[in-house]
Amino acid sequence: MNLKPRAGRAALVSVLVFLGAGLDRASGARPQAGSFITIDVPGSTSTSAYSINNQGTIVGNYGDANGVHGFVRASGGEIATFDIPSSTQTLPVAINNGDAITGSYVDANGA
Repeated sequence: MNLKPRAGRAALVSVLVFLGAGLDRASGARPQAGSFITIDVPGSTSTSAYSINNQGTIVGNYGDANGVHGFVRASGGEIATFDIPSSTQTLPVAINNGDAITGSYVDANGA
């Protein structure tokens, strides 16, 4: 990923992400393997993680006093934030194994 992180932010809200196999569909129980990580997007008032690819890269969005922005968390823990130019909300919802991100955005006209 070639995104530059936004500077000068302090963490307020976290998201826990479970890394590992999915739920056992028969019993609904959490598997023994896997782990939880906390994602703190600096300066956020809310953080939502939506997708993880096979390399462990996570994509989601976070809110702050200036709107809703996108973030990418590399498997090593580095977080980069981004905005679609001229948007008031950037809403990434998925990332594939080639690191292509999909989602939506809202512009100043609400479209």
